[in-house]
Amino acid sequence: MSFLDSGGTRRRKQVVGWSERRQVFWHFALELRPTLGRTMRMVARSHIAFTHDGKTLLGDKEKLHALRRRFCKNWWNDRWRDLLIAFLIWLSGGDETIDLDLARSCPAVLDRLPLMFVSPMSIADDPDAQTDDVEDEQEWVDTLDEGDDEYEGEWREDTELSPIGREE
Repeated sequence: MSFLDSGGTRRRKQVVGWSERRQVFWHFALELRPTLGRTMRMVARSHIAFTHDGKTLLGDKEKLHALRRRFCKNWWNDRWRDLLIAFLIWLSGGDETIDLDLARSCPAVLDRLPLMFVSPMSIADDPDAQTDDVEDEQEWVDTLDEGDDEYEGEWREDTELSPIGREE
C-alpha cells in the first residue's frame, strides 16, 4: 500500500506478507471498538495474525504468542504507526472519511487518519546523534522480518486513536 506520511513523504507498506524464515503468512489486522463517554471515539488496536495458507489462522495460542513476540520484536512505534495509517487509508478507499454501518439507521463516520501528536522532545540512544534528513521524493519500502535479534524488551500492539493520558 502506498500513502503519504504526516511529513508529506510517499511511503509504501506491506500489510500482508510471507516470512521465509518462519514459513508463515503474516497479516496486519485492525480491531475497532467504540468507546462511549463524554467524548465518543473509536479505539484501534493493531494485531498481527499468522496463517500457513494465507487464509486459515494458526490454532495453537502458545505458538501464536511466541511467534508474534519473535516476529514483531523489532517493530517500533514508527512501523506500527505507518501500518495503521496505510491500513486506514486503504479502508477509506481514498476518501477523507471511513463510513461504517453500525446498524441500519446508525452509521459511524470516522476521519481517515487517527489523531496524531508531535512532541517537542524525544528519547535518543546517543544524545549527540543527529537525525538523517529524508528527501520528499524518496520512497521507502520496508523489508519486513529483518533486524537485530538482540532486543529483549517489551512492545505494545495497541494504538489508541485518542489523545494520550485523557481518560473520560
